[in-house]
Amino acid sequence: MSTDKYLFDNAAEAEARARMTSLSAQHNEATFRYLEKCGIAPGWSCLEIGAGDGSVARWMAQKAGPAGRVLATDIDPRFIVADSAGVPANMEVRVHDIVKDALPETAFDIIHARLVLVWLPARLAVLDKLVKALKPGGWLLIEDYDAKIIPAEMAAADANAGEQFAKVLQALFELMSRRGLSHSYARDLHHRLGERGLTQVESHGAVTAFHGGSPGADLRIANFQQVKKAAIEAGLVSDAEFGDTIALLRDPDFTAFTPTMFSAFGCKPGAT
Repeated sequence: MSTDKYLFDNAAEAEARARMTSLSAQHNEATFRYLEKCGIAPGWSCLEIGAGDGSVARWMAQKAGPAGRVLATDIDPRFIVADSAGVPANMEVRVHDIVKDALPETAFDIIHARLVLVWLPARLAVLDKLVKALKPGGWLLIEDYDAKIIPAEMAAADANAGEQFAKVLQALFELMSRRGLSHSYARDLHHRLGERGLTQVESHGAVTAFHGGSPGADLRIANFQQVKKAAIEAGLVSDAEFGDTIALLRDPDFTAFTPTMFSAFGCKPGAT
């Protein structure tokens, strides 16, 4: 991921760690299921782009075994190496900007990126780069949010609560858009993989209702707290509205939808 426009800078350590923990709790189970559907096996060479806390890369390293290898990249990999789970012997951690830095071609049996390309204006050029990095017969799995296909707010006993949450969420969306995030590209991933020659392409969308105090709510809190200053300075919301929304997200009686996570994968034609 490029550092130039990323809204959720990992320099805000507490919020970054909370966000990574929440994302892992919310999405790892599905990610592992799709990686297994791609056939990850002992001896495979694996690439994890934007590895975050390293939880997916470590799982891949376990599946690849001693004969395999995992390259885990991030613009800021300190959360990977600092994790108490450590770095397995068959896993390498590397500072890497997927937009600016090169990748070896025909080098990997499987490549995975979650919530990376959605941020990149150059996302289609990055897709080209990832396809070139696959071995013939290799698999690419891209997972990204579509934040607009299903509204986040739900019917609530207090109608004002849903409206309040939606207003602060819209402020977050506005800041994201200004930094280059595409709210709707993920729904096109099935087509984008196919037009790059991948076969056996599948795309699945998942949305979940979450309660206040859950990992889904914790993720929203971490995101909102990190952009609070910028949103208030931009005149998008007030300090009081932020405070009320954080209180909602800690209330187990409050319910909302997660963004839709699209998981799309396909195989590069050639030898298996």
